[in-house]
Amino acid sequence: MNASIVYDVFHVNPFGWVVAVYFTVSAMAAGAFLLAAAVNLLGLKGQQAVGRTAALVAPLAGALAGLLLIAELGRPTRFWRVFTHFNPASPVSWGAFILLAFIIIAVLYARTVLAGKEEGSRGLVAAGAALACLIPVYTGFELVRGRVSPLWNSPLIPVLFFFAAGVVGLSAVVLIGSALTAGVARRLGASGVAAAGDGVAPAAGLGKTIAFFLAGSLVLVVIQLLALAGASTEAVTIVRKVLAGRFAVLFWGGYLAVGTVVPFVIFTGRGAGNRTLQALASLLAVLGVFALRLVDIIGGQSFPLN
Repeated sequence: MNASIVYDVFHVNPFGWVVAVYFTVSAMAAGAFLLAAAVNLLGLKGQQAVGRTAALVAPLAGALAGLLLIAELGRPTRFWRVFTHFNPASPVSWGAFILLAFIIIAVLYARTVLAGKEEGSRGLVAAGAALACLIPVYTGFELVRGRVSPLWNSPLIPVLFFFAAGVVGLSAVVLIGSALTAGVARRLGASGVAAAGDGVAPAAGLGKTIAFFLAGSLVLVVIQLLALAGASTEAVTIVRKVLAGRFAVLFWGGYLAVGTVVPFVIFTGRGAGNRTLQALASLLAVLGVFALRLVDIIGGQSFPLN
């Protein structure tokens, strides 16, 4: 008599919401620094306030990303072993050194900005920009190399993460710039805002750049889902969960409607000149990227094991 024994294997997902936050915040640091580097290296006239704000956002977001990465380790108190046991085949090992070097350079550049000496730091900025480009790439490869899920096994992931860096990095600069403008308004009153507000607020044109990254990110997401829909059974299962199942509200509501369509309409429409609407759109764009990262991370681990 032949018999089959079936085991129910309960497993804990290796990645959780902390990883989604880490991916979002590290992308924010990278995007903000790239904006600061563009202002510095390209000599963009009239954008000095934007560059200074971005230069301050980058090290703060980078430091937070480092803390999140340490917290995610199984034994956070031994995080130093990541630097003493380098594995050249591991994106995590490379990422730890990339992130550390980036934070150091971002802090040094922020100091030069606060001292008003950013014009003489082009070499430092160029090195930081190179590392900032690597941050979304290596975080994307962390998923691609993991091969845990068909949702992660795509060459588009690093590119998608780079576009996300543009969204959250620039959005953070708009938010901080809007807060600085509000602070100037409270101190100087309405009569002084016209004279001093433009010195701290991001340019309205920054919103159109964010809209470009939002549109590019959406195109890549659509391509990725279409590719998965014609792939393996597991891939089709994940697509169904994203579009019509457990993650549908997070995807359609959190990412697409709230985090992409609404900010895009504000940034490209009449709300582009309104600082309050710009700040709202920037906040929604950041939340939209985070919602997509939750779909990627949690949704990517939701298929049944064979």
